[in-house]
Amino acid sequence: MARRIVEDIRGLRPLAWVYWQAVDGGGGWGFFSNVENGRQTRYIVNKKYFVMANFSRFIRPGFRFIDISDAKSIAGYDPVAHRLVIVSVNAQWHVRPMTFDLTGFGLIAGRVQAYVTSPACNLTSVSAPRLSGNRLGVTLPARSTTTFVIDDCSPH
Repeated sequence: MARRIVEDIRGLRPLAWVYWQAVDGGGGWGFFSNVENGRQTRYIVNKKYFVMANFSRFIRPGFRFIDISDAKSIAGYDPVAHRLVIVSVNAQWHVRPMTFDLTGFGLIAGRVQAYVTSPACNLTSVSAPRLSGNRLGVTLPARSTTTFVIDDCSPH
């Protein structure tokens, strides 16, 4: 799902990305699993719920998508709050080190926050990587979607 969102946003440049299949009967394709027989009120939260949250909780209305060189990532910028959000997908079975070049931004004075959804994590806040100048060096966990939130930054 995360790969499809990134590919769609990078390739199609949509104004919105909507997932219509919120509840399923146990197949795992919805955000929630429920028997859907009208009598059961118990449900299970599927992993897709947290994957979608990596995008939707941080890239909010008013953000503008900006170019980023990594084909497995998207970046959204809020010009009012001066906040940059990068969502990166690692579908591989091993960690993926990478560096985001943020030289298009002036001095970045804010903090970096990171959130991971993986087989072991559900939108879990993790230790944030440190900026080195205007470079953000990260190691993406295996089979993960990771969101980086960077405050107090403005493009040149």
